[in-house]
Amino acid sequence: MTRHAFRVFTAAAALMVCASTAAANSHSTFNTRETARQLKDLRSDKRALATKLNELAALARNHHLVSWQSKAVLLEEVRELVNRSARQVRQLEQQFESMPPAKRAAVETVKSELAAISPEVGRLMTELRENQLVSLQWDYSTRIIALSNRAIEARKATDIVVQAALTAQPGAMPSDD
Repeated sequence: MTRHAFRVFTAAAALMVCASTAAANSHSTFNTRETARQLKDLRSDKRALATKLNELAALARNHHLVSWQSKAVLLEEVRELVNRSARQVRQLEQQFESMPPAKRAAVETVKSELAAISPEVGRLMTELRENQLVSLQWDYSTRIIALSNRAIEARKATDIVVQAALTAQPGAMPSDD
C-alpha cells in the first residue's frame, strides 16, 4: 500500500466513523424529542380527562336536573380519553429501556393512575347501561364525585412528573421534592 492510498483509506475510514456517529446522535435526539412530545400529549390528555370528570361530577351534583343520557355521553368521552392515554403509555413503554430515569418515572406514574381510574369508569358505565335510574342514586353520584377528585389529583401528579421529566438532564434522577 502506498502512502497516498493509506491516506485515502484513513480519510475514508474517518468519514465513515463521523457519519455513523452523527447518524446515531440524530437518531437519539429524534427519540428524545419524540418521547418529550408523547409525554406532553399524555399530560394534555390527563388534563382533558380531569376536566371531563369534573364536568361529570357537576352533573352528578345536579342529578335531578340532568338526564342519564348526558352522563352516558360524558362517561363515553372519559372512556375514550382513558383508552387514548393507555395507547400512548404502551407506545412509550416500547422505548422504556432507553429512557432516562425521569421519563420512566413519568410513564410509570401515569400508568398507575390510569390503572386506578379505568376500572371505576367501566363499572360506572356498565351500571348506567343496565339501569338508567342508577344515575339518580346518591351512591352513584358520590362515586362519580370521588372519581373526579381522584382524576384531579392524578392530573396534578402527572403535571409534576412530566415537568420533571422534560426538564431533567438525560441520565439525571428526578428529585424527591
